[in-house]
Amino acid sequence: MHPLTLEFATLFEGHSASFGTYTLTNEVKPNGKRIGKAASFNKTVTKELYSRHLLGIVGLGIVPITKESTCKFGAVDIDEYPLDLEKLNNRIAKLKLPVTLCRTKSGGAHLYLFTSVFIAASLMQKKLREIASALGYGEAEIYPRQAQILVERGDVGNWINLPYFDEVNTMRYAYGFEPGALTLVDFITHATKMRINEKELSELSLIENQDLKDGPPCLQHLIKQGFPEGTRNNGLMNLGVYARKAFGENWQAHVEEYNTKYLQPPLESAEVLQIISSLRRKEYSYTCKAQPLQPFCNASVCRTCKHGVSGADLGMPKMGTLTKILTVPPIWFLDVETEEGIKRMDLSTDELQSPLLFQKRCMEVLSTMPVILKRENWSAIVQKLLTEVVVIDMPAEATPQGQMLSHLESFCMSRVTAKTMDEILLGKPWINDHYIHFRLNDFLSYLTMKKYNLLTLNKIATYIRDIRGYKKDFLNIKGKGVNVYVLPVTTFETQTESFTTPPQPKEVI
Repeated sequence: MHPLTLEFATLFEGHSASFGTYTLTNEVKPNGKRIGKAASFNKTVTKELYSRHLLGIVGLGIVPITKESTCKFGAVDIDEYPLDLEKLNNRIAKLKLPVTLCRTKSGGAHLYLFTSVFIAASLMQKKLREIASALGYGEAEIYPRQAQILVERGDVGNWINLPYFDEVNTMRYAYGFEPGALTLVDFITHATKMRINEKELSELSLIENQDLKDGPPCLQHLIKQGFPEGTRNNGLMNLGVYARKAFGENWQAHVEEYNTKYLQPPLESAEVLQIISSLRRKEYSYTCKAQPLQPFCNASVCRTCKHGVSGADLGMPKMGTLTKILTVPPIWFLDVETEEGIKRMDLSTDELQSPLLFQKRCMEVLSTMPVILKRENWSAIVQKLLTEVVVIDMPAEATPQGQMLSHLESFCMSRVTAKTMDEILLGKPWINDHYIHFRLNDFLSYLTMKKYNLLTLNKIATYIRDIRGYKKDFLNIKGKGVNVYVLPVTTFETQTESFTTPPQPKEVI
Protein backbone atom coordinates (compact mmCIF):
# COMPACT_ATOMS: atom_id res chain seq x y z
CA MET A 1 0.00 0.00 0.00
CA HIS A 2 1.32 3.45 -0.95
CA PRO A 3 2.04 5.45 2.25
CA LEU A 4 -0.05 8.44 1.10
CA THR A 5 -3.07 6.43 -0.05
CA LEU A 6 -5.40 7.54 2.74
CA GLU A 7 -4.67 11.27 2.34
CA PHE A 8 -5.00 11.05 -1.46
CA ALA A 9 -8.24 9.06 -1.26
CA THR A 10 -9.70 11.56 1.21
CA LEU A 11 -9.21 14.41 -1.26
CA PHE A 12 -10.69 12.46 -4.16
CA GLU A 13 -13.59 10.81 -2.37
CA GLY A 14 -16.56 10.31 -4.68
CA HIS A 15 -19.03 7.62 -5.74
CA SER A 16 -18.46 4.55 -3.57
CA ALA A 17 -19.61 1.92 -6.06
CA SER A 18 -18.34 3.01 -9.47
CA PHE A 19 -14.96 3.87 -10.97
CA GLY A 20 -12.99 3.83 -14.18
CA THR A 21 -9.56 2.85 -15.43
CA TYR A 22 -7.55 4.27 -18.30
CA THR A 23 -4.63 2.55 -20.00
CA LEU A 24 -2.58 4.64 -22.43
CA THR A 25 -1.60 3.38 -25.87
CA ASN A 26 1.10 4.80 -28.13
CA GLU A 27 -1.45 6.64 -30.30
CA VAL A 28 -1.93 10.43 -30.30
CA LYS A 29 -4.85 12.41 -31.76
CA PRO A 30 -4.13 15.24 -34.26
CA ASN A 31 -4.79 17.81 -31.49
CA GLY A 32 -2.06 16.25 -29.34
CA LYS A 33 -4.27 14.29 -26.95
CA ARG A 34 -2.92 10.85 -26.06
CA ILE A 35 -5.25 7.93 -26.75
CA GLY A 36 -5.95 5.14 -24.32
CA LYS A 37 -8.43 2.43 -23.47
CA ALA A 38 -11.06 3.37 -20.92
CA ALA A 39 -13.11 0.92 -18.89
CA SER A 40 -15.90 1.51 -16.36
CA PHE A 41 -16.79 -0.72 -13.42
CA ASN A 42 -19.75 -0.82 -11.07
CA LYS A 43 -17.80 -2.18 -8.13
CA THR A 44 -16.79 -0.95 -4.70
CA VAL A 45 -14.10 1.74 -4.71
CA THR A 46 -11.35 0.54 -2.38
CA LYS A 47 -8.23 2.14 -0.96
CA GLU A 48 -6.25 -0.47 -2.89
CA LEU A 49 -7.41 1.13 -6.15
CA TYR A 50 -5.99 4.50 -5.08
CA SER A 51 -2.75 2.83 -4.03
CA ARG A 52 -2.35 0.99 -7.34
CA HIS A 53 -2.90 4.32 -9.12
CA LEU A 54 -0.16 6.09 -7.15
CA LEU A 55 2.20 3.14 -7.65
CA GLY A 56 1.66 3.25 -11.42
CA ILE A 57 -0.03 -0.16 -11.73
CA VAL A 58 -3.48 0.87 -13.04
CA GLY A 59 -4.70 4.43 -13.61
CA LEU A 60 -7.84 5.31 -11.62
CA GLY A 61 -10.80 7.48 -12.51
CA ILE A 62 -13.27 8.55 -9.82
CA VAL A 63 -16.89 9.66 -10.24
CA PRO A 64 -17.15 12.89 -8.18
CA ILE A 65 -20.92 12.73 -7.69
CA THR A 66 -22.34 10.33 -5.09
CA LYS A 67 -25.64 8.45 -4.99
CA GLU A 68 -26.99 11.35 -2.93
CA SER A 69 -26.02 13.82 -5.71
CA THR A 70 -23.33 15.43 -3.54
CA CYS A 71 -19.58 15.81 -4.02
CA LYS A 72 -16.38 16.82 -2.24
CA PHE A 73 -14.36 17.65 -5.33
CA GLY A 74 -14.97 18.83 -8.86
CA ALA A 75 -12.88 19.89 -11.84
CA VAL A 76 -12.73 22.02 -14.95
CA ASP A 77 -11.31 19.86 -17.75
CA ILE A 78 -9.39 22.07 -20.19
CA ASP A 79 -8.79 19.83 -23.18
CA GLU A 80 -6.61 22.19 -25.21
CA TYR A 81 -3.14 21.55 -26.65
CA PRO A 82 -0.59 23.01 -26.40
CA LEU A 83 -1.46 24.80 -23.17
CA ASP A 84 0.80 27.19 -21.25
CA LEU A 85 0.24 25.78 -17.76
CA GLU A 86 2.43 28.30 -15.96
CA LYS A 87 0.59 31.20 -17.60
CA LEU A 88 -2.78 29.65 -16.74
CA ASN A 89 -1.70 29.10 -13.15
CA ASN A 90 -0.68 32.77 -12.91
CA ARG A 91 -4.15 33.81 -14.13
CA ILE A 92 -5.72 31.56 -11.49
CA ALA A 93 -3.59 33.23 -8.81
CA LYS A 94 -4.40 36.73 -10.12
CA LEU A 95 -8.14 36.04 -9.93
CA LYS A 96 -7.69 34.38 -6.51
CA LEU A 97 -9.60 31.28 -7.58
CA PRO A 98 -9.87 28.41 -5.05
CA VAL A 99 -8.67 25.77 -7.52
CA THR A 100 -5.54 23.66 -7.92
CA LEU A 101 -4.15 23.17 -11.42
CA CYS A 102 -2.99 19.67 -12.37
CA ARG A 103 -1.38 18.70 -15.66
CA THR A 104 -3.28 15.97 -17.52
CA LYS A 105 -1.73 12.98 -19.26
CA SER A 106 -1.70 14.86 -22.59
CA GLY A 107 -0.56 18.24 -21.31
CA GLY A 108 -4.00 19.81 -20.76
CA ALA A 109 -5.27 20.91 -17.37
CA HIS A 110 -7.66 19.76 -14.66
CA LEU A 111 -8.57 22.58 -12.29
CA TYR A 112 -9.64 20.85 -9.08
CA LEU A 113 -11.83 22.46 -6.46
CA PHE A 114 -11.95 20.68 -3.10
CA THR A 115 -14.48 21.21 -0.30
CA SER A 116 -14.18 20.30 3.35
CA VAL A 117 -17.54 18.49 3.39
CA PHE A 118 -19.91 16.99 0.84
CA ILE A 119 -21.99 19.68 -0.86
CA ALA A 120 -24.72 19.69 -3.51
CA ALA A 121 -23.29 18.70 -6.88
CA SER A 122 -25.41 21.43 -8.49
CA LEU A 123 -23.58 24.12 -6.51
CA MET A 124 -20.16 22.67 -7.39
CA GLN A 125 -21.14 22.49 -11.04
CA LYS A 126 -22.47 26.06 -11.13
CA LYS A 127 -19.38 27.60 -9.53
CA LEU A 128 -16.94 25.61 -11.67
CA ARG A 129 -18.79 26.82 -14.77
CA GLU A 130 -18.34 30.39 -13.55
CA ILE A 131 -14.62 29.76 -12.98
CA ALA A 132 -14.21 28.25 -16.45
CA SER A 133 -15.98 31.23 -17.99
CA ALA A 134 -13.85 33.73 -16.06
CA LEU A 135 -10.66 32.05 -17.32
CA GLY A 136 -11.85 32.04 -20.93
CA TYR A 137 -12.65 28.33 -21.12
CA GLY A 138 -16.43 28.50 -21.08
CA GLU A 139 -16.66 25.46 -23.38
CA ALA A 140 -14.63 23.24 -21.05
CA GLU A 141 -16.20 20.15 -19.53
CA ILE A 142 -17.17 20.32 -15.87
CA TYR A 143 -16.98 17.49 -13.34
CA PRO A 144 -19.30 16.40 -11.86
CA ARG A 145 -20.94 16.19 -15.26
CA GLN A 146 -24.37 15.91 -13.66
CA ALA A 147 -26.19 17.86 -10.95
CA GLN A 148 -28.17 14.74 -10.11
CA ILE A 149 -27.84 11.06 -11.02
CA LEU A 150 -30.80 8.78 -11.67
CA VAL A 151 -29.88 5.95 -9.30
CA GLU A 152 -33.09 4.02 -9.89
CA ARG A 153 -32.24 3.76 -13.60
CA GLY A 154 -28.73 2.43 -12.99
CA ASP A 155 -27.06 5.81 -13.59
CA VAL A 156 -23.69 6.38 -11.89
CA GLY A 157 -22.28 9.56 -13.47
CA ASN A 158 -18.97 10.08 -15.28
CA TRP A 159 -15.48 9.55 -13.90
CA ILE A 160 -12.39 11.71 -14.28
CA ASN A 161 -8.77 10.54 -14.39
CA LEU A 162 -6.90 11.40 -11.20
CA PRO A 163 -3.49 13.12 -11.07
CA TYR A 164 -0.22 11.60 -9.83
CA PHE A 165 -0.45 8.26 -11.62
CA ASP A 166 2.90 6.56 -10.94
CA GLU A 167 3.72 9.46 -8.64
CA VAL A 168 7.49 8.86 -8.65
CA ASN A 169 7.69 9.35 -12.44
CA THR A 170 4.42 11.19 -12.96
CA MET A 171 3.68 13.74 -15.65
CA ARG A 172 0.27 14.44 -14.04
CA TYR A 173 1.58 16.82 -11.42
CA ALA A 174 0.07 19.91 -9.79
CA TYR A 175 1.13 23.54 -9.54
CA GLY A 176 1.09 25.60 -6.36
CA PHE A 177 1.65 29.26 -5.56
CA GLU A 178 5.30 29.10 -6.61
CA PRO A 179 6.64 28.14 -10.09
CA GLY A 180 7.33 24.47 -10.77
CA ALA A 181 5.67 21.13 -10.18
CA LEU A 182 4.56 19.92 -6.75
CA THR A 183 5.53 16.57 -5.30
CA LEU A 184 2.67 14.37 -4.15
CA VAL A 185 3.32 15.37 -0.52
CA ASP A 186 3.28 19.06 -1.41
CA PHE A 187 0.17 18.62 -3.56
CA ILE A 188 -1.78 17.00 -0.71
CA THR A 189 -0.68 19.80 1.64
CA HIS A 190 -1.53 22.51 -0.91
CA ALA A 191 -4.91 21.02 -1.92
CA THR A 192 -5.91 20.51 1.70
CA LYS A 193 -5.21 24.17 2.45
CA MET A 194 -7.23 25.21 -0.62
CA ARG A 195 -10.39 23.42 0.53
CA ILE A 196 -13.37 25.67 1.16
CA ASN A 197 -16.72 25.13 2.83
CA GLU A 198 -20.19 25.37 1.33
CA LYS A 199 -20.80 28.94 2.50
CA GLU A 200 -17.53 30.16 1.02
CA LEU A 201 -18.29 28.50 -2.29
CA SER A 202 -21.84 29.89 -2.38
CA GLU A 203 -20.53 33.42 -1.82
CA LEU A 204 -17.77 33.13 -4.45
CA SER A 205 -18.39 35.91 -6.99
CA LEU A 206 -16.31 36.36 -10.13
CA ILE A 207 -18.16 39.33 -11.61
CA GLU A 208 -17.42 42.51 -9.67
CA ASN A 209 -17.65 45.13 -12.43
CA GLN A 210 -21.19 46.52 -12.56
CA ASP A 211 -20.67 48.75 -15.62
CA LEU A 212 -22.64 46.21 -17.66
CA LYS A 213 -25.40 45.68 -15.12
CA ASP A 214 -27.43 42.51 -15.79
CA GLY A 215 -25.32 41.88 -18.88
CA PRO A 216 -23.82 38.59 -20.20
CA PRO A 217 -20.99 37.09 -18.10
CA CYS A 218 -18.73 36.92 -21.17
CA LEU A 219 -18.77 40.69 -21.66
CA GLN A 220 -18.37 41.24 -17.92
CA HIS A 221 -15.15 39.21 -17.96
CA LEU A 222 -13.88 40.77 -21.19
CA ILE A 223 -14.19 44.38 -20.04
CA LYS A 224 -12.19 43.39 -16.97
CA GLN A 225 -9.48 41.37 -18.74
CA GLY A 226 -9.39 43.19 -22.07
CA PHE A 227 -10.46 42.25 -25.60
CA PRO A 228 -7.85 40.09 -27.40
CA GLU A 229 -6.10 41.43 -30.49
CA GLY A 230 -8.24 41.00 -33.59
CA THR A 231 -11.56 40.89 -31.72
CA ARG A 232 -12.14 44.59 -30.95
CA ASN A 233 -14.62 45.14 -33.79
CA ASN A 234 -16.80 42.17 -32.87
CA GLY A 235 -16.34 43.02 -29.20
CA LEU A 236 -17.75 46.52 -29.64
CA MET A 237 -20.59 45.15 -31.77
CA ASN A 238 -21.63 42.92 -28.86
CA LEU A 239 -21.26 45.78 -26.39
CA GLY A 240 -23.63 47.65 -28.71
CA VAL A 241 -26.14 44.77 -28.54
CA TYR A 242 -26.01 45.09 -24.75
CA ALA A 243 -26.41 48.88 -24.92
CA ARG A 244 -29.55 48.55 -27.07
CA LYS A 245 -31.06 46.05 -24.62
CA ALA A 246 -30.13 48.08 -21.52
CA PHE A 247 -30.57 51.76 -22.50
CA GLY A 248 -33.30 51.96 -25.13
CA GLU A 249 -33.12 55.16 -27.18
CA ASN A 250 -29.96 56.38 -25.41
CA TRP A 251 -27.81 53.42 -26.42
CA GLN A 252 -25.56 55.10 -29.04
CA ALA A 253 -23.65 57.30 -26.58
CA HIS A 254 -22.81 54.23 -24.50
CA VAL A 255 -21.26 52.47 -27.52
CA GLU A 256 -18.89 55.41 -28.00
CA GLU A 257 -18.09 55.37 -24.26
CA TYR A 258 -17.37 51.61 -24.31
CA ASN A 259 -15.00 52.06 -27.24
CA THR A 260 -12.71 54.46 -25.37
CA LYS A 261 -13.09 52.79 -21.98
CA TYR A 262 -12.69 49.09 -22.77
CA LEU A 263 -10.91 48.74 -26.13
CA GLN A 264 -7.13 49.18 -26.14
CA PRO A 265 -6.43 50.86 -28.46
CA PRO A 266 -9.92 52.22 -29.28
CA LEU A 267 -11.38 51.76 -32.75
CA GLU A 268 -11.28 54.65 -35.20
CA SER A 269 -14.35 56.91 -35.26
CA ALA A 270 -15.35 55.65 -38.71
CA GLU A 271 -15.43 52.05 -37.48
CA VAL A 272 -17.50 53.03 -34.44
CA LEU A 273 -20.00 54.90 -36.62
CA GLN A 274 -20.26 51.89 -38.95
CA ILE A 275 -21.08 49.60 -36.00
CA ILE A 276 -23.68 52.06 -34.69
CA SER A 277 -25.20 52.30 -38.19
CA SER A 278 -25.47 48.49 -38.44
CA LEU A 279 -27.08 48.23 -35.00
CA ARG A 280 -29.54 50.99 -35.91
CA ARG A 281 -30.74 49.18 -39.03
CA LYS A 282 -31.66 45.87 -37.32
CA GLU A 283 -31.76 44.21 -33.95
CA TYR A 284 -28.74 41.92 -33.60
CA SER A 285 -28.23 39.04 -31.18
CA TYR A 286 -25.05 38.32 -29.26
CA THR A 287 -22.52 36.35 -31.33
CA CYS A 288 -22.12 33.73 -28.60
CA LYS A 289 -20.38 31.18 -30.82
CA ALA A 290 -17.73 33.56 -32.14
CA GLN A 291 -14.65 35.27 -30.73
CA PRO A 292 -14.20 36.94 -28.35
CA LEU A 293 -17.39 35.82 -26.54
CA GLN A 294 -17.25 32.05 -26.98
CA PRO A 295 -14.34 31.26 -24.61
CA PHE A 296 -15.99 33.23 -21.80
CA CYS A 297 -19.52 31.93 -22.36
CA ASN A 298 -21.64 30.81 -19.40
CA ALA A 299 -24.94 30.09 -21.13
CA SER A 300 -26.92 28.92 -18.10
CA VAL A 301 -26.14 32.15 -16.19
CA CYS A 302 -26.52 34.36 -19.27
CA ARG A 303 -30.10 33.16 -19.78
CA THR A 304 -30.99 34.43 -16.30
CA CYS A 305 -29.54 37.90 -16.93
CA LYS A 306 -32.03 40.64 -17.78
CA HIS A 307 -29.93 41.74 -20.74
CA GLY A 308 -28.47 38.33 -21.60
CA VAL A 309 -29.46 35.99 -24.43
CA SER A 310 -33.18 35.80 -25.20
CA GLY A 311 -35.31 32.80 -26.03
CA ALA A 312 -34.89 33.49 -29.74
CA ASP A 313 -31.13 33.04 -29.41
CA LEU A 314 -31.27 29.60 -27.84
CA GLY A 315 -32.06 27.13 -30.65
CA MET A 316 -30.78 23.73 -29.59
CA PRO A 317 -29.57 23.25 -26.01
CA LYS A 318 -25.90 22.54 -25.47
CA MET A 319 -25.37 18.80 -25.11
CA GLY A 320 -22.58 17.16 -23.17
CA THR A 321 -21.56 13.55 -22.56
CA LEU A 322 -23.67 10.64 -23.79
CA THR A 323 -23.64 7.53 -21.59
CA LYS A 324 -24.90 4.08 -22.58
CA ILE A 325 -25.97 1.61 -19.92
CA LEU A 326 -25.77 -1.94 -21.28
CA THR A 327 -29.18 -3.09 -20.14
CA VAL A 328 -31.71 -4.89 -22.35
CA PRO A 329 -32.81 -2.66 -24.03
CA PRO A 330 -29.98 -0.16 -23.45
CA ILE A 331 -30.62 3.05 -21.52
CA TRP A 332 -29.00 6.27 -22.65
CA PHE A 333 -28.18 9.28 -20.45
CA LEU A 334 -27.47 12.68 -21.98
CA ASP A 335 -26.18 15.80 -20.22
CA VAL A 336 -28.19 18.82 -21.38
CA GLU A 337 -27.49 22.42 -20.34
CA THR A 338 -30.52 24.31 -19.01
CA GLU A 339 -31.08 27.60 -17.18
CA GLU A 340 -30.72 25.71 -13.89
CA GLY A 341 -27.46 24.10 -14.95
CA ILE A 342 -26.61 20.75 -16.54
CA LYS A 343 -29.44 18.23 -16.24
CA ARG A 344 -29.21 14.46 -16.71
CA MET A 345 -31.86 13.07 -19.07
CA ASP A 346 -32.56 9.39 -19.70
CA LEU A 347 -33.54 8.39 -23.23
CA SER A 348 -34.60 5.32 -25.11
CA THR A 349 -32.85 4.46 -28.37
CA ASP A 350 -35.87 5.72 -30.33
CA GLU A 351 -35.85 9.05 -28.45
CA LEU A 352 -32.16 9.50 -29.14
CA GLN A 353 -32.57 8.64 -32.81
CA SER A 354 -35.54 10.90 -33.56
CA PRO A 355 -35.35 14.74 -33.28
CA LEU A 356 -39.13 14.87 -32.77
CA LEU A 357 -39.10 12.32 -29.93
CA PHE A 358 -36.07 14.07 -28.44
CA GLN A 359 -38.01 17.35 -28.37
CA LYS A 360 -40.93 15.58 -26.67
CA ARG A 361 -38.61 14.05 -24.06
CA CYS A 362 -37.08 17.48 -23.36
CA MET A 363 -40.56 18.86 -22.76
CA GLU A 364 -41.36 16.01 -20.35
CA VAL A 365 -38.11 16.08 -18.37
CA LEU A 366 -36.61 19.55 -18.78
CA SER A 367 -39.70 21.68 -19.47
CA THR A 368 -37.97 23.08 -22.55
CA MET A 369 -38.90 22.81 -26.23
CA PRO A 370 -35.82 22.85 -28.47
CA VAL A 371 -36.12 23.35 -32.21
CA ILE A 372 -36.58 20.28 -34.40
CA LEU A 373 -33.57 19.89 -36.67
CA LYS A 374 -33.53 18.26 -40.07
CA ARG A 375 -32.90 14.54 -39.76
CA GLU A 376 -29.47 14.74 -41.44
CA ASN A 377 -28.38 17.51 -39.04
CA TRP A 378 -29.69 15.59 -36.04
CA SER A 379 -27.92 12.43 -37.23
CA ALA A 380 -24.64 14.33 -37.40
CA ILE A 381 -25.07 15.53 -33.79
CA VAL A 382 -25.90 12.04 -32.51
CA GLN A 383 -23.03 10.49 -34.45
CA LYS A 384 -20.62 12.97 -32.84
CA LEU A 385 -21.99 12.06 -29.40
CA LEU A 386 -21.58 8.36 -30.20
CA THR A 387 -17.90 8.76 -31.09
CA GLU A 388 -17.19 9.60 -27.43
CA VAL A 389 -20.00 7.67 -25.75
CA VAL A 390 -19.26 6.31 -22.25
CA VAL A 391 -20.32 2.65 -22.08
CA ILE A 392 -21.14 1.11 -18.70
CA ASP A 393 -21.64 -2.62 -18.36
CA MET A 394 -24.19 -3.41 -15.66
CA PRO A 395 -24.34 -6.65 -13.64
CA ALA A 396 -27.44 -8.67 -14.54
CA GLU A 397 -29.11 -8.09 -11.18
CA ALA A 398 -28.80 -4.31 -11.61
CA THR A 399 -30.60 -4.17 -14.98
CA PRO A 400 -34.36 -3.57 -15.26
CA GLN A 401 -34.73 -7.18 -16.50
CA GLY A 402 -32.64 -8.53 -13.62
CA GLN A 403 -34.62 -6.56 -11.04
CA MET A 404 -37.88 -7.79 -12.54
CA LEU A 405 -36.73 -11.43 -12.36
CA SER A 406 -35.65 -10.89 -8.75
CA HIS A 407 -39.16 -9.65 -7.94
CA LEU A 408 -40.59 -12.66 -9.80
CA GLU A 409 -38.58 -15.01 -7.60
CA SER A 410 -39.78 -13.26 -4.45
CA PHE A 411 -43.37 -13.40 -5.68
CA CYS A 412 -43.25 -17.08 -6.61
CA MET A 413 -41.17 -18.47 -3.74
CA SER A 414 -42.34 -16.42 -0.75
CA ARG A 415 -44.17 -17.88 2.24
CA VAL A 416 -47.55 -16.57 0.99
CA THR A 417 -47.79 -19.14 -1.78
CA ALA A 418 -51.18 -20.87 -2.21
CA LYS A 419 -51.84 -24.10 -0.35
CA THR A 420 -54.52 -25.13 -2.87
CA MET A 421 -55.20 -24.33 -6.49
CA ASP A 422 -58.31 -22.34 -5.48
CA GLU A 423 -56.12 -19.69 -3.79
CA ILE A 424 -54.82 -18.61 -7.18
CA LEU A 425 -58.02 -16.54 -7.30
CA LEU A 426 -56.73 -14.71 -4.19
CA GLY A 427 -53.67 -13.54 -6.11
CA LYS A 428 -51.25 -16.17 -4.78
CA PRO A 429 -48.83 -18.34 -6.83
CA TRP A 430 -49.53 -22.09 -6.47
CA ILE A 431 -46.76 -24.73 -6.52
CA ASN A 432 -47.79 -28.20 -7.73
CA ASP A 433 -45.67 -31.08 -9.00
CA HIS A 434 -42.50 -28.92 -9.15
CA TYR A 435 -44.23 -26.22 -11.17
CA ILE A 436 -45.31 -22.70 -10.18
CA HIS A 437 -48.69 -21.48 -11.44
CA PHE A 438 -49.64 -17.78 -11.29
CA ARG A 439 -51.69 -15.13 -13.06
CA LEU A 440 -49.72 -12.39 -14.81
CA ASN A 441 -51.98 -9.64 -13.43
CA ASP A 442 -51.25 -10.78 -9.88
CA PHE A 443 -47.52 -10.49 -10.51
CA LEU A 444 -48.02 -7.04 -12.07
CA SER A 445 -49.92 -5.95 -8.95
CA TYR A 446 -46.98 -7.21 -6.87
CA LEU A 447 -44.58 -5.11 -8.98
CA THR A 448 -46.79 -2.06 -8.44
CA MET A 449 -46.69 -2.65 -4.69
CA LYS A 450 -42.89 -2.80 -4.91
CA LYS A 451 -42.93 0.46 -6.93
CA TYR A 452 -41.21 -1.21 -9.87
CA ASN A 453 -41.91 0.55 -13.19
CA LEU A 454 -38.80 0.06 -15.29
CA LEU A 455 -40.29 -2.24 -17.95
CA THR A 456 -43.51 -2.16 -19.95
CA LEU A 457 -46.13 -4.91 -19.72
CA ASN A 458 -45.08 -6.32 -23.09
CA LYS A 459 -41.43 -6.47 -22.05
CA ILE A 460 -42.27 -8.19 -18.76
CA ALA A 461 -44.40 -10.80 -20.51
CA THR A 462 -41.69 -11.36 -23.12
CA TYR A 463 -38.95 -11.91 -20.54
CA ILE A 464 -41.09 -14.39 -18.62
CA ARG A 465 -41.89 -16.33 -21.80
CA ASP A 466 -38.16 -16.54 -22.54
CA ILE A 467 -37.52 -18.47 -19.29
CA ARG A 468 -36.56 -22.07 -19.99
CA GLY A 469 -39.46 -24.44 -19.26
CA TYR A 470 -42.10 -21.72 -19.47
CA LYS A 471 -45.59 -22.68 -20.62
CA LYS A 472 -49.14 -21.42 -20.39
CA ASP A 473 -52.05 -23.34 -18.97
CA PHE A 474 -55.79 -22.96 -18.58
CA LEU A 475 -57.28 -23.99 -15.24
CA ASN A 476 -60.89 -24.42 -14.17
CA ILE A 477 -61.14 -23.03 -10.65
CA LYS A 478 -64.55 -23.03 -8.97
CA GLY A 479 -66.23 -23.01 -12.35
CA LYS A 480 -64.14 -20.12 -13.63
CA GLY A 481 -61.64 -20.40 -16.46
CA VAL A 482 -58.25 -18.97 -15.50
CA ASN A 483 -55.19 -18.39 -17.73
CA VAL A 484 -51.97 -18.96 -15.82
CA TYR A 485 -48.26 -18.80 -16.46
CA VAL A 486 -46.34 -21.93 -15.50
CA LEU A 487 -42.63 -22.04 -14.56
CA PRO A 488 -40.46 -24.87 -13.23
CA VAL A 489 -39.55 -24.51 -9.56
CA THR A 490 -35.94 -25.07 -10.67
CA THR A 491 -36.09 -21.68 -12.39
CA PHE A 492 -35.13 -20.13 -9.08
CA GLU A 493 -32.07 -21.18 -7.15
CA THR A 494 -32.93 -22.59 -3.75
CA GLN A 495 -30.62 -23.12 -0.81
CA THR A 496 -30.18 -26.81 -0.05
CA GLU A 497 -27.42 -26.56 2.55
CA SER A 498 -28.03 -25.26 6.05
CA PHE A 499 -26.21 -22.20 7.35
CA THR A 500 -23.15 -22.80 9.48
CA THR A 501 -23.74 -21.19 12.85
CA PRO A 502 -20.56 -20.01 14.55
CA PRO A 503 -20.01 -21.30 18.10
CA GLN A 504 -21.40 -18.95 20.74
CA PRO A 505 -19.03 -17.79 23.48
CA LYS A 506 -19.82 -19.02 26.96
CA GLU A 507 -21.35 -16.50 29.26
CA VAL A 508 -18.84 -15.19 31.76
CA ILE A 509 -20.31 -14.71 35.22
